[in-house]
Amino acid sequence: MAIRKLRNIDGSGGVMLPKDDLRRDGMVDADGEIKDATITVDRVDDGEYRIKAVDPDDL
Repeated sequence: MAIRKLRNIDGSGGVMLPKDDLRRDGMVDADGEIKDATITVDRVDDGEYRIKAVDPDDL
């Protein structure tokens, strides 16, 4: 399990995701750049969140 630090990003909380994990999920292009994506964030319990890449047409 990777431990990440919660950071203040323009007044909201942000967490960096490991690039290797994003690459495995097809979210990094051939040049090593992170692709734009639509992400949902659900609070599932106290201190627990689930993030998921979704097709914006399915929203």
